Amino acid sequence: MIFSAVAMWDSMQVNFATYNAILDYDLRVDMSSFQSDTALEQRVQEIAAAETGAAVDVQAALMGPVTIERPDGEIFDTVAIAMDERDPFFDLETLEGEEAFSNTDGVWIGHNVQRVLGVDVGDTVVLVLPAFNARYETTIQGIVHYTVGSPVLVPRSLVMEWSGTGVFVANTTLVRVQDGDPDDVRDAMLGLSGMYAVESVSDAKADLDYYLQYFRVGIIVFGSFGFILTLAVLFNTVDGSLRERRQELAVLRALGSRPSEIALVVTLELLLMVAIGALIGIPIGREAGYYLNGAYALDYFGQVNVMRPLSYVLGVLSMLIVVLLAEIPGLRTVQRVDLGHVSKSQSF
Repeated sequence: MIFSAVAMWDSMQVNFATYNAILDYDLRVDMSSFQSDTALEQRVQEIAAAETGAAVDVQAALMGPVTIERPDGEIFDTVAIAMDERDPFFDLETLEGEEAFSNTDGVWIGHNVQRVLGVDVGDTVVLVLPAFNARYETTIQGIVHYTVGSPVLVPRSLVMEWSGTGVFVANTTLVRVQDGDPDDVRDAMLGLSGMYAVESVSDAKADLDYYLQYFRVGIIVFGSFGFILTLAVLFNTVDGSLRERRQELAVLRALGSRPSEIALVVTLELLLMVAIGALIGIPIGREAGYYLNGAYALDYFGQVNVMRPLSYVLGVLSMLIVVLLAEIPGLRTVQRVDLGHVSKSQSF
């Protein structure tokens, strides 16, 4: 139970930390119609400067529905995100394949898409884009870590090649506020003609973190019960073992062994058992935690299983602490045994 809880905790923390790092901008402004990328970027910069005096960096993007078709006919409806591959406002971590947006020879997909469709790097798929009323065959260049969502990430140059116009049309702008208050810039965007939604990334991250508190508390409770159960089982086991060997250990005292030497012998025996238990319990506990993570996986949500090296160390240390606490009462009982009574009861 301890290592299952640790595996779930690490996976959740790493996955959502990675997801929060992806959104490398402050605001997302969605438009109701397609516009030239340069014109849209200029409009957003001008209204931010005029209304708030803030300096902002703006990147136009194209977001819209897409259908992915595999060669075997299986399809998956999701969203496509096209942006400037030279300086994307997305900090993407690639799990497999080429670094995100390192070339314009194909597309990148989130790991949820890979899981649902069973595709891999190098596979060829067909993208059906309603925005262009067209179908395009392309190659998967890499798999990116994308916990919440199942996007297809397309380089800007590839979209321009598909459209054949040499113009990148956009319906979204990603805004980085360099000098000013993001909330003031967000309010200013409400006056942008054709705007139908403005999202604050910091607010979205705060809402997500608030939602995750429920799962964090559940994992802590689960792990705490595991720790308490481990303490109870080991305490009873160690205490019972020492009681059965009370006379044997008392004889060692009578033969001149110091209390510290007896404690060392008992501790080494217990540590050996802990080592054997850890070799068996750690892999089983970790895989159980991974299984529980995978029990809640949807088309648009799924975690990459992670267990950090430090967690192995802390988990083993917690087991050692439990063992050391469990042996204290038994050793005290041994030290209080009447040696005279023990000597009389032994036959040499």
